[in-house]
Amino acid sequence: MGSRRSFLRASLAGIMVLGLAGCGGPDGTWSNADLPHDAPSGGWARADMESAIRALPGIEDVSISGWEPNTKGNVGVALRFSLAAGYTVSRGPALITYLVESAWSVRQGYMPNAAITIAVRSSPEDPFDGPAAARAAGWLPAGGDLGRFNPETGYSVTEVWLPGHDGVRADSGLGARENLDRLGTWPGPVPATPDGLITRRP
Repeated sequence: MGSRRSFLRASLAGIMVLGLAGCGGPDGTWSNADLPHDAPSGGWARADMESAIRALPGIEDVSISGWEPNTKGNVGVALRFSLAAGYTVSRGPALITYLVESAWSVRQGYMPNAAITIAVRSSPEDPFDGPAAARAAGWLPAGGDLGRFNPETGYSVTEVWLPGHDGVRADSGLGARENLDRLGTWPGPVPATPDGLITRRP
């Protein structure tokens, strides 16, 4: 009985080590330990970032996820919310920049290295074009067609790309390298909330 318990304890410990290390693929070329994570200082806690975003006027149905690597070692962040009836995005480029910098400044979890995705549901009467705002803010290449926007439904999805764990998107025309250079060291400083990002429609 004692040897069986010892075997089970050893097996469980081995499983835990494998789970913590994480393997990127069948060749085992990377582990989660290779990825920057849980910075001891700088930035802010994820809960504080979420509170700040939820405090923006006129937004509801907020969903925030990410900061965990997938099987290829790529770490994304997804911010999703809806605009409440009667509200409009007044400063689109500033809103996109604030959300991207907010996600980058979270010190908990893993450093985003793939994409920061911003999905917004707005009124078809006054739809918010997220990709256009991101191009105007310099997060997407000018003249490109990255992202999705449907003016008939008011739904937009903006993906601000970073090079990825393997750097494959660095020179892909997505602006990934430029975005990483712009963001700087992770975690970035906590951004101040600009005034008038979202306002009531007249």
